[in-house]
Amino acid sequence: MQMRISGSPSVCGMRMNRSTENETISQPTTDWVNINNWWPEVTWIYVFAFVSNVLVGLPINVWVLWLIVRGLEVVLASEIFTLNLAALELIYCLQLLLVLLNYFVLNSILSKPLSFFYGLIFFGRPLFQCCTCVERYLAVLHPLTFLRYRPLRYRVGCSALVWMITFGAAQPLCFCSILS
Repeated sequence: MQMRISGSPSVCGMRMNRSTENETISQPTTDWVNINNWWPEVTWIYVFAFVSNVLVGLPINVWVLWLIVRGLEVVLASEIFTLNLAALELIYCLQLLLVLLNYFVLNSILSKPLSFFYGLIFFGRPLFQCCTCVERYLAVLHPLTFLRYRPLRYRVGCSALVWMITFGAAQPLCFCSILS
């Protein structure tokens, strides 16, 4: 025999009923959590964020790549990680365009390949930023070590290693669909 107490406590969206013989907890109520009510608004927030990221990021990253490649005959060693990071950000901007196309036009056909590109961004961006931070740390606190590893071949080798790690880490994402 269950006895409903008016104003029964609610914990995390669950209504609790009290019984005279034993304590029971009813099933969670989902009246206030109907996903169909708020999903269109969330979708348009994502669309706005993606479009604004593409509108700002695409021209800036193309410009950075153009500036670095244009002065290719005197590439500074410190620009190598910036070049790679700008290329990765350009991939991200193009991936966002494909995500919008996939969601609104192609009905999630490209979800698995887009998951791979998402993995490239997810793993590559922090690794290249870490390389830039280590380079600047060495330049400021250990200048003799920095001068020893100043030649361009060390940075190109480190960038190649980061790209291999990034592709290797993103490869398993081809088999799952994290963007659907």
